[in-house]
Amino acid sequence: MLQELGVAAAPTFERLVREAPDEFKPVDEDPLVFLVRCVPERASVVCRDLLSQPGLGFLVAKRVMRAMSAQPPVLDPTSSAWRVTDETGTRAPTLVVTGWRDVTTALLGIPVAASEALIFAQKLSQYDALDAPLRAALVEVARSDDESLHFALARPLNSRGLRPSVEPLLVELLDTPSAEVRAVAAEELARGPRSERLLAKFADPDPRVRASIANALEPVQLQRVRYSRGGHTFEYTTVERAFDERDRPLLDRLLADGSPDVRTAALQTASSAKIRLTPEIVERLSKDPDAAVRRGGLAPPAPGEGSGAVSRARVGGHRCASARRREDRAVRALRDLPTAARKHRADGGIQPAGERAARLGAPRIGDRPTRPRARSRRRGLAALATHEPSPRGPRRRTRPRSRVPRGAAEPEHRGAGALAELALSGAR
Repeated sequence: MLQELGVAAAPTFERLVREAPDEFKPVDEDPLVFLVRCVPERASVVCRDLLSQPGLGFLVAKRVMRAMSAQPPVLDPTSSAWRVTDETGTRAPTLVVTGWRDVTTALLGIPVAASEALIFAQKLSQYDALDAPLRAALVEVARSDDESLHFALARPLNSRGLRPSVEPLLVELLDTPSAEVRAVAAEELARGPRSERLLAKFADPDPRVRASIANALEPVQLQRVRYSRGGHTFEYTTVERAFDERDRPLLDRLLADGSPDVRTAALQTASSAKIRLTPEIVERLSKDPDAAVRRGGLAPPAPGEGSGAVSRARVGGHRCASARRREDRAVRALRDLPTAARKHRADGGIQPAGERAARLGAPRIGDRPTRPRARSRRRGLAALATHEPSPRGPRRRTRPRSRVPRGAAEPEHRGAGALAELALSGAR
């Protein structure tokens, strides 16, 4: 009944909240929830004031977050907090009630509430609504000692499309001490246009960052967000990114990186950009200790090319790990075929693997010994004499073997069954 009064009951709701800020009532009795539903603009101011009071702990922050998440959520794109300003969908909807962004910034400053508050930051990042204070709060979360916050921060960052208000945050996160945060930021920046700050991190100690730098050099179709008219969904439109010849020394450095994942990513970039590598790089990669790099390997020079010609990289790094393991087993099986054949000739009891088993990477038949078959009655009796009985006893037949043809028991074959019995009696 109180909620039906609407705006007229808003002062009463506000007074009840301010008198008992840490009173945690059920959601259908909480005056803060009613205030958010009636007047969201005024409710954002009240929530910001509550969070700014010293001495209030997690209970007040939990109450505020519960009110923000009550149906309908305050940051839902279909709520009154957003307004569509561009019908073509090239720009994100505008956040009208900016107070909720300030509330999210305040929640991120509370260590016990930061993990849950990242959910609201994710919604703001998806619709390109980050501001400088919120980005600074997210950087502080990344610099904290709590590793669980670093993994939780990956959710708002992994948005599958670079947005103008999120890009400065990603650039700042490249300097944070958390390797997990740096890896996610580098991966997101690699999906966007050329970033000098990202390319300058080629000496980062985490190989995932260096692999993202190699991916950032690859000529690909970039993804840019295109919002729908309702503002609550978005799709991707593509923009091309070409390889810059200025980055050739950086690509050669990544091809010589100490991590095989980085070398594989650099080979993929060289293949996509159709870069012809020098003979020294080709020879070094052909002898790479990692099988994935060798398999991504290097095609031989085409007919007519001299020895000084360079070959183009042909990378298989995009294949799944299970396919690479199957190929490794097949290569090992083919390599072991001559050894298995020599062992078969020497022992006489080992069978070599067939070509099909070797090609599919199946276990080699030669790995299990086989008992030689008896060639005469005497050898068969000798084998029976040395045979050890099974501890379960002799094997018994479940059904006696019938001397009548199978079809004789059927009604339509009774005549054939009788003839078969007569033939058997005559033979005896």
